[in-house]
Amino acid sequence: MPAAQPHFQFEERYPFFNKRPLDIEDLEYICERESITLSYRKLNVHGLYVRVHDVPTIFIDETLTPNQRVFALLHELGHHFLHPNLNKNYLKDIFFPYVEIEQQANDVALIGIAPDPLLEPIHRQHRLSPGQLMRRFPVFTELNRLSANTKLHPIHFLRRRIELFHERRSEPHLDFLGQLQRRAKRLATRHRKAITAEHVQRGVSEVEAVLKWGDPEKVLTRRRSGATVSKWLYTKLDEHGDGVRQRLFFRDGVLVGARL
Repeated sequence: MPAAQPHFQFEERYPFFNKRPLDIEDLEYICERESITLSYRKLNVHGLYVRVHDVPTIFIDETLTPNQRVFALLHELGHHFLHPNLNKNYLKDIFFPYVEIEQQANDVALIGIAPDPLLEPIHRQHRLSPGQLMRRFPVFTELNRLSANTKLHPIHFLRRRIELFHERRSEPHLDFLGQLQRRAKRLATRHRKAITAEHVQRGVSEVEAVLKWGDPEKVLTRRRSGATVSKWLYTKLDEHGDGVRQRLFFRDGVLVGARL
């Protein structure tokens, strides 16, 4: 049986990716091999990937802790391998995937921190319980400090990693990293496409909604009949590039309806 083909350049050039957790030395080595200029300085974002005179350059906020630097640098390397031809700078917080490319880069960072070989025994022995995960990956407790959104607990990022892990286990033929790359090549606009009716499923949690569509621009919350009712407001681009005002409605953290 022929050997499986690498999913994308990161895995092809650095076979230790998704085999063990990566540390800052690994990532600085990758930057050197890729001729990426790496600079630590004070920023108002956690990290930034740009091309300066056609030279790939990564800036990382120097105030981050070592563990935070690992996640931020992995995220920016995800941009390098998946989105090398973007001609705009994306300055969004890495913990708020407003656009699809940010979720893709987050996926690369999650795989770098929580690779399959570590998730497998936890799943086999403990069924990937949140408590076991947080003890096995204490780095996520520290990463939580990067986010100003206290509702977005780091366990939700671990759960996103678990989803990717289960896709690979349940469907071995599924090349989810390759899918990330193909989706990146089709990226045409800065913003996600408008939320469509077929993608709105009642019962989706607020966390799942953030992972699907990004953080809302505005949230209106009130108490009604003993329940917490929230309205999330988005502006997305339709297929013509026009802004579309969209609303999602939640009751006690569960999606109950939408106005698209």
